[in-house]
Amino acid sequence: MEKTMVKTILGSICSLFIPGLGQLFFGEILWAMFWLALGLLSCGAANILSAVHVFFVADSVKTRSR
Repeated sequence: MEKTMVKTILGSICSLFIPGLGQLFFGEILWAMFWLALGLLSCGAANILSAVHVFFVADSVKTRSR
């Protein structure tokens, strides 16, 4: 398995427990604050969306690093 994919899956699992943690894992501080605030306001319903968003963040970080 590719190193980036492992990092993405780990970030996604982190975001399931604490929304925004996966985004912070990739260095996206503003997205992390957004998902944390949304997670607190929605009583945790945003956790799943935050975990899915990590895959998009990982792809954009991977594209930027090329």
